[in-house]
Amino acid sequence: MAGRRKGPFKGWTMVGVGLTCYGFGVSPGYYSWGFFAPEVMADIGLTREQVGQIFGAFTLTFAVAGPTAAWSIQRWGLRATVTAGALVAALLVTLLVAGLQWQAASKLEVQVASLETELAESQLEVRAHEARMSEVRGAVSGLAQRVEHLQTLVRRPLPKGP
Repeated sequence: MAGRRKGPFKGWTMVGVGLTCYGFGVSPGYYSWGFFAPEVMADIGLTREQVGQIFGAFTLTFAVAGPTAAWSIQRWGLRATVTAGALVAALLVTLLVAGLQWQAASKLEVQVASLETELAESQLEVRAHEARMSEVRGAVSGLAQRVEHLQTLVRRPLPKGP
């Protein structure tokens, strides 16, 4: 019996390990979506429709990925399929992160533009205040000159009469 293996059959152990990995990997995201959806909606401002679209895209992706993975494994083998899947996942995560960074950068640009506008408005207010203060200083200076003139008139000796 050349084809017989030595030792116990490990296939059922692999089924258990696979189910455990599935249970800790995909199941929490899939089965707890309804539980976490209200918090996600409140945190990032999604509507119920958008939450449904996200869940539908998630479900559709797994529905398409399963048969595609099986076909790829039959056609090219397990190692090539897992490698290609990991590369595609890495590319998609990279694009997701780049998109989130772009979104954060554009929000930051909006905030900077808003602050620049507020700064420009504040500078205009300061200039207007300085102009008003300059007018007040001019008026006070003119008043002081008139007071000095009046003081010189009051200090003059009165002319002696006839």
